Amino acid sequence: RMYYFVERQRMQWLTGMPGGGATCLQERGLRPAQLARFANTTLCLGDRIRAGLGQLLSSTRMLQDYMQGPENYDGLYACLRGVDHPTRTAVDTCLTHLGASTPVMEFWQDNIGYNR
Repeated sequence: RMYYFVERQRMQWLTGMPGGGATCLQERGLRPAQLARFANTTLCLGDRIRAGLGQLLSSTRMLQDYMQGPENYDGLYACLRGVDHPTRTAVDTCLTHLGASTPVMEFWQDNIGYNR
């Protein structure tokens, strides 16, 4: 089922979705390239967070403060390049369907629409 699952635990933590949402996204018709793009943008956000905070598994409050910090926005936003509309729609649907919400996915949802 693709390299997407190599980072399964990290994707699960970042997205709040079991297995990073891969099963749900595949059921919604996303192709491997679209899944890979979603994984890459999400893992990029995770890498930026780890670089900025020195760790990935921070408290939700620390994470929200970091992601909302204006000085961090450009670096985080740079991760969101190249996600198409069908991917965004599928991710939004899966997050709602699975009841998932994390500061990372809130940032992703709030900002991905501006980067078409």
